[in-house]
Amino acid sequence: MWLKPKAVLFPVIFASMASVAYANAVWPALYVVDSHFRFWYVAIIGLFLEAGVLRFGLIPDIKKALFVSFMGNILSGTAGIYILVFGMVGWHLVVDIFVPGSFALFNKMATIGLMLIGSVLLETLAVRGIWKYPIWKTLPLLILGNMLSYGVIVADLFVSGG
Repeated sequence: MWLKPKAVLFPVIFASMASVAYANAVWPALYVVDSHFRFWYVAIIGLFLEAGVLRFGLIPDIKKALFVSFMGNILSGTAGIYILVFGMVGWHLVVDIFVPGSFALFNKMATIGLMLIGSVLLETLAVRGIWKYPIWKTLPLLILGNMLSYGVIVADLFVSGG
């Protein structure tokens, strides 16, 4: 076997620890991820909100709607969250030239918006790839479900100073 399980397990565990990302630099996307980890119940609430939205607009069976929401969120919440966080570094490399400060209000709002769009796209692609639901029907429903979930994170970041 060309790849040993321990060689894979260590980086996965290491990368899954949110505190590791705080070692040398901080940018707003890390706060969004930290909110995801602190507010684990947001993910659960988000699953039910998205499942309800999917059931209302696309999938008549609530169990299947919950399963579809769960699978989309698994992709978005595991690999996707790190793709989005580190993708935002690219944003700051370019935009911070024009907007002074990574934590300027514009950058905070852009971070939340771009991460919302990214997670919705990842979930939509997952749902499309697995169940072949049309993107034009799935995308608006997942946008609504994710906006409801991100609303709690936004409240924490901006209202209580998160």
